[in-house]
Amino acid sequence: MHGVDWFYHLQYNKHLATKEQTMITQALETVTAISQQLQMPMLETLLYIRMNAEEFSLAELRDYYIVMADFEKLLAPRETV
Repeated sequence: MHGVDWFYHLQYNKHLATKEQTMITQALETVTAISQQLQMPMLETLLYIRMNAEEFSLAELRDYYIVMADFEKLLAPRETV
């Protein structure tokens, strides 16, 4: 990759990472609001949403899946070097 191409590639990757983090943050805010509304801890809220999906809007379910995907990444085994 040429120097200029590499720079733009790096900038684009940073943009994607920032956009992804913003999306996760917004999704977490939605799920946290649901958790507070249900007066349940976060893990129980995630389980409740999974078991009662019909009670939630498509936007809330989208945010639930975003949070769950990030949560699963956090729990995934990591390779040690």
